[in-house]
Amino acid sequence: MALLLAIILTIANNYNIVKSYGQNFDYEFKILEERPVGSFVGELNESQSLRHHNFNITPSIHSSYFFLNGSKILVNKQIDRESVCHKKLSDDCLLTVTLVESQGALSIKHIKILVEDINDNIPTFSTNQVILEISESAQIS
Repeated sequence: MALLLAIILTIANNYNIVKSYGQNFDYEFKILEERPVGSFVGELNESQSLRHHNFNITPSIHSSYFFLNGSKILVNKQIDRESVCHKKLSDDCLLTVTLVESQGALSIKHIKILVEDINDNIPTFSTNQVILEISESAQIS
């Protein structure tokens, strides 16, 4: 079972509000953690009106992980799920990034990006071999 990191990108342009903040997402994408810089995440191409807007990522604590190239969302720096999630591997993590158009009235879209764990932190053991001897007549407990 893959561990996931959820990232919300809030996209806004200056013409109207498309989506208010919440758990409903206009787009959902999935990538593996540790993807190289420039890796494709997803494309925002639902309508002609969206294609003609110039979006910028608003600076925030998590905005540095992605950049826009036209309507494409790309990886800006590698995401290490364990460090972003602070080693809480059993919980989903939620990052928020806001994209705003450089001209016009405000509009917002929500994008969820699930980052799957690639199990890059394999367990280490102090010895290579462990020998256990269990008696045939041992009680179960």
